[in-house]
Amino acid sequence: MMNKVKIVTDSTVDMTPEELEFYDITMVPLSIYIDGETFWIRLKSNKKNS
Repeated sequence: MMNKVKIVTDSTVDMTPEELEFYDITMVPLSIYIDGETFWIRLKSNKKNS
């Protein structure tokens, strides 16, 4: 029996949406909880398309 493997990363990954789709990687948002407030982090990729 083969087990399936899924790659999942948080939103601090430095990959473009196209790369995430190409490699079938799921991105989940990173949340930070400070002084009773939750901040959802979604960073933009620093990579430039060649």
